[in-house]
Amino acid sequence: MAPRGHGRFERIRRLAPMALLAGALACTAVRGPGRPDEALRAEVAESWASHIAAAQRKDLAGVMAIYAEDAVYSTGGAPEVRGLDAIRRVEAESLAGADVLDARHTTHDLRVFGDAAFELGTIEGPVRPRGAEAANVVFRFMALWRRDAEGRWRVAHFVGRAE
Repeated sequence: MAPRGHGRFERIRRLAPMALLAGALACTAVRGPGRPDEALRAEVAESWASHIAAAQRKDLAGVMAIYAEDAVYSTGGAPEVRGLDAIRRVEAESLAGADVLDARHTTHDLRVFGDAAFELGTIEGPVRPRGAEAANVVFRFMALWRRDAEGRWRVAHFVGRAE
């Protein structure tokens, strides 16, 4: 039997990254918005378009191109995954287990803090799990983007949940 209050603690632990993001976004209202320039918006949109296209082709290397070397990946209450090797295993399982038929990425908010940017977004579209009918999936996420040594923006921390 779980200790009293364990379920509540677990819910708080899972929601903590989103709460931190909400706080960071709220702070921009006080200090002034960290609005991204059009080049960053275009780079983020292109990165997601490439990521989705690679998923449709089952191209693991292309799917992985979006992530920073030390990325952290957390989805749907599953255990947190750290580092490219671990994320590669998760993404390979996903590619083997389902076909992405179509997907649309939407950035709802994007705020910049120097070499970091926070994105709230949605990826939506039909996905066909192996042996099942296709269903529309709505995946809401928060991504912390970080500029790497070469000046490219990569996802350093990803938190999301499918509905």
